[in-house]
Amino acid sequence: MSGSLKQVIMPRIDPVMESGRIVRWLRREGERVSRGEALVVVEGEKTTFEVESPTDGVLSRIVHGEDEEVKVGDVLAEIEVEEVAIQETAQPQRREVRASPLARRLAREHGIRLEDIRGTGPGGLITREDVMRAVSQAKVEEKPEKTMKLAGLRKTIAERMSRSFHTSAPVALTTEFNATNLMKKYESLKQKYGDAAPSITSIIVKVCAELLRENQEFNAVLEDDVIKFRDEVNISVAVDTPAGLYAPVIRNADKLSLLEIERSLRELREKALAGQLKPEELYGHTFTITNLGGEGVLFFTPILNPPAILILGVGAITRKPIAVGEEIRLGDVGHLSLVFDHRAVDGAPAARFLAKIKQRLESIAGDLD
Repeated sequence: MSGSLKQVIMPRIDPVMESGRIVRWLRREGERVSRGEALVVVEGEKTTFEVESPTDGVLSRIVHGEDEEVKVGDVLAEIEVEEVAIQETAQPQRREVRASPLARRLAREHGIRLEDIRGTGPGGLITREDVMRAVSQAKVEEKPEKTMKLAGLRKTIAERMSRSFHTSAPVALTTEFNATNLMKKYESLKQKYGDAAPSITSIIVKVCAELLRENQEFNAVLEDDVIKFRDEVNISVAVDTPAGLYAPVIRNADKLSLLEIERSLRELREKALAGQLKPEELYGHTFTITNLGGEGVLFFTPILNPPAILILGVGAITRKPIAVGEEIRLGDVGHLSLVFDHRAVDGAPAARFLAKIKQRLESIAGDLD
């Protein structure tokens, strides 16, 4: 081919992206492509995106194949800018298969392809012995082990969680709280709004957002050994998907109503499940909430989601005896786990902050909006 070549480069779609995994090529070598046309689907560290053609031309060479990890800035493919003639390629001749009737019947019964068998009979004829030899070989072959490559999102989760665990000084605090008022509030919201009613998670996001606004020493991140206090209260909420764990961010959560938080959380969850989260929807958090209550878990120790210095684990709400004044009654009890980075927060202040979350959840008023 003649003409100039234009390179297709692995882009950087967020500040921390170092590489991307090729999920699927949408065009093949030798095909004409147009400027702006999607060429390849790439899985970044937190989202999946398409890389477009930078020019019109012919996709002359694919440098990296599917499932390969490619560094940011490396060449993905080359495009021939000038128009080229695509020559027809001769169709490969199909090998004639000669086999005895018995060999054909045995191959059919055992699911063996005659094309994969080398015949030892006269003139290459496939015999009964040839087929049975192939059957025996297939039986002794070890069943392939089911594996999943640690790549893309799964690799990113592993790297960040490992980095968080080894570079931070995580300490966990746990507490129970009387969830009677919280459940009353939740039930009243369901009666008022039906299917659009805010969830328990949304209520907790609202409570924590208000407390972070009032206690801005905890609305902070730790970057390069510097504690940075943020003005915006941005809360990330863990979302479990078949592809892995996402933690999309609800921005300015302290300025949103309860219904606005719920709508935002539902939209982000739907995007996460569809693999359509944008990079800007995954960064900039100052606090993280992860809720495993629906899985029946009471207490757990979530791993810090850097650069935030706090993460709240929400456990199940259960029915058990609780003290009300001098009486013991059956009531709703919630479970909380607060993990903090001891490099940025001391134990006593963190304990007081957890106590504030507990107190606010226990005394939720009917006018919480």
